[in-house]
Amino acid sequence: MEQRLKFYFWFLTIASVVLVGFNLLQDRQFSWTADEGYYYTFASSFAQEGFACFPKLFHSFWSVPKLQWYPTPSRLGYIIPAGLCFKLWPSMAVLGFFSFLCYVISLYVNTHFALKILKHKVTAYAMTAVLAASPLLMAMGRRALTESLLFLLWSSLLWLCTDYIINKQRKHLGWICGLLIWALMVKESTIALFPLILAVAWLGREGRSLPWREWLSITLSLVLGLFLIPGLLVGFERWIHHLIALQELGRQAVHVNPYVKQYCQGPWFRYLVDAMLLSPIVTLMAVGYLGHILLKKDDFKLAYLWLAFFLTVYLSCISLQMNVRYVIGLEAVYSLFAVLFLAQLTERFSNQIVKERVWLAGVSLIIVTNWMFFYQIFVVRGLLDPISCHLLVLQHFIPPYGL
Repeated sequence: MEQRLKFYFWFLTIASVVLVGFNLLQDRQFSWTADEGYYYTFASSFAQEGFACFPKLFHSFWSVPKLQWYPTPSRLGYIIPAGLCFKLWPSMAVLGFFSFLCYVISLYVNTHFALKILKHKVTAYAMTAVLAASPLLMAMGRRALTESLLFLLWSSLLWLCTDYIINKQRKHLGWICGLLIWALMVKESTIALFPLILAVAWLGREGRSLPWREWLSITLSLVLGLFLIPGLLVGFERWIHHLIALQELGRQAVHVNPYVKQYCQGPWFRYLVDAMLLSPIVTLMAVGYLGHILLKKDDFKLAYLWLAFFLTVYLSCISLQMNVRYVIGLEAVYSLFAVLFLAQLTERFSNQIVKERVWLAGVSLIIVTNWMFFYQIFVVRGLLDPISCHLLVLQHFIPPYGL
């Protein structure tokens, strides 16, 4: 049974990758006047001028108020590798291909660690198949945006922390620190993971002593990723001024930026609504498994760590601008919890043939439904930003309003 399911889940995973790969965008299909156009400017400037471009980009950003409604040039962890890709192929399409590459690598990383940590290989392969078919991941895997790279970094950090606790893999600390530095330079919101990583170091400690050395390494990584490395690349005075002004800009955006004011606010459960609109079956199964771990109180460290990650990311992203793209790291949690829910369901059957059919039916239903949503919303309609009102219109919950 296991071999057949393994082959089938691998087939579904490859099919998802092929579906994204065959629907990569041409230059004319990108949104040149939105976020993608600004990342193109950043990457092309770095490709042409190297690190000398950053003073000019920062000066332009703070000199023209309208530019402050769009991505900042502080996303160095994305701009630099994107700029290097741009040197090889100077077009917007290469930025989309870079996102696709991050999508594929993230699937490999999740498969590697899932096979290593999860008890059953069938569960690991099923998680990869479900994750590969995430409409949000598939959509971001073809856009010139930071989210695909950010998911790769966040999910890698999450698995490394899990392995650090469960298997006492202290050799991962260097990787954790390195990825933390990179992720901080891609998205400032990564700072929310800092307390969680400190807690991971404490939970994975040897003996009863406090992990002072590990805490020092993680704190140093925070300082390097948030201050020292960007300061060296951009200039310390300019970088500190940028961070301070960026905090104020974030608070003002909900009142000044018309797009944020109209489309990026809402109640605390908005992200759950968006998840339901994009992948309803996975979301419902994930919530079902959440109820299981809270009521059964299983001694499953992975589930509790991933729940802590979910709450950390979710709560850190509900105070100001709200966009389901900003919590893309939660796709790994949704996928794992949905598959673990399905695994719990199959355990109720003693007949191996029935178990196999439940696995096949459950995973197939999830993936086919997700493929349909991805194709209709992001390929046929070409949606860039999966905000709630657009999703509600495209799913026919509310009438069109000019979309």
